[in-house]
Order: sequence, then structure tokens, then C-alpha cells
Amino acid sequence: MAVRAELSKNKSYAMLPGFVVVALISLFLLLSACGIFPMKMRIEPAALIIFSLLLLSSGYFIYLTIRKLNNKQAGLIADDEGFIYNGTALGSAIGYIKWQDIKTLNAVEGLGNSYLTVEVYNPDCYLNKIKSNFLRNQTKKRIQGSEKHRGILLTISANGLQDFEFSELERLFINKLADFHKEE
Repeated sequence: MAVRAELSKNKSYAMLPGFVVVALISLFLLLSACGIFPMKMRIEPAALIIFSLLLLSSGYFIYLTIRKLNNKQAGLIADDEGFIYNGTALGSAIGYIKWQDIKTLNAVEGLGNSYLTVEVYNPDCYLNKIKSNFLRNQTKKRIQGSEKHRGILLTISANGLQDFEFSELERLFINKLADFHKEE
């Protein structure tokens, strides 16, 4: 039986107004410094660069937030063969992970959140699925370079899932993994 959890969009709804306000303030200050508004302000060149970067980055985050709000993908789909976790860019890029490929599954706590760490037997198989060179290289560095994260392909949190507590997530994964090993 497949379990499906939708992506939570509460954080996106909460952050969007902040990004819009930062973008509007940055735009106003830049236009004022350029003399487009009747009220001309004298702004140092370094501040112009900072306001430009703020405008560009807040615009980028507005784009990402709207894209996330329009995303119709499920955050998590777990069936008898494996799972897909779309709660992060890495999870979406990796795609379907089979229960048979999971070496270890651990619950860890960090930064006030609880996560499941997924270590697979052959991480290169999953790394090759990632189309983005940047994301693939960063993940490979993290897996191979850090003693703390050695071999951990993915971390899964219930925070990005709608109506899903971490205890439910942990129980689901442990039960699905145990059921798979019973069938072997």
C-alpha cells in the first residue's frame, strides 16, 4: 500500500511577503539613487551594490517561492518497493530510492529538527541520476569528504510535509523497510 504526503506550503506563504517587501524597498532605494523619483537620495556606491544584490536575490527567492507554491508534486510517496521524497531539491533530483538499496536508516536531531538519514549501498548509482552538475558534485563532496556525513545520500524531514509528524515518518520508514526485509 502506498503512502502519500503533500508538500507543506505554510513556510512559503509566510516568507513570500517578506521577500516582496525587501524587493520593493531595494527597488525604491535604487530608483531614488538614480534620480527617477522626484526625491533624489545620495547613496554610496557600495550601498548601491548591496541594494542591487538584495533586489536580485529577493527576486530570485520570490520566483522560487511562487514555483514551490505552484508545485503539484507529492512531498513523499512510499510504496512497497521504495520511496520518492520531493521535500528538497536533492530528493527531487535523486528520484525513486528502492528499499533494497538502503544500507542504514537513522533518526538524528540537529538544529532543533529531527531527520531521517538514508545511506545506500551504491550512492554513485543515485548520484548519476542527478542532472545538475553543481548539485551532483556538492552531494558527492558531502558524502565522500565529511566524516560526519560519510555515505549519507539524503536526509528526510517531516517539516516540509503537510499533516505529517516526525514520529509518523520514522514509523513509516522503519515499517516499510522491515516489511521489505521480511519478504526477502
